[in-house]
Amino acid sequence: MIEGNIRAGKAVVVGKDGLVQGNLFTQDAVVSGRVDGSVVAESRLEVQSTAVVTGDIRARRMQLEEGAALQGQVLVGERASQSAAGPPSGSSSLPTSTGQEELV
Repeated sequence: MIEGNIRAGKAVVVGKDGLVQGNLFTQDAVVSGRVDGSVVAESRLEVQSTAVVTGDIRARRMQLEEGAALQGQVLVGERASQSAAGPPSGSSSLPTSTGQEELV
């Protein structure tokens, strides 16, 4: 379990048993576990069938598998990626990491 916001330069993977309680900001993301917070993917977001996302989603492209659960607003497309440059209102400053992060 990760408590707090995550910012990654390249990619984040939330594994099937992973839990993130906070906002997630990255270029690409694959979610098969649970995220309680907003997800901002500047390029691509894949939400797998075992995923549960409770929070708003912004991504340029999104793949949503049957069985995944989403609760929140979803904004997908070119406009979403342009607004993805900054965190959603009310978010705090975030630690930064580079490369790919895998959360299990």
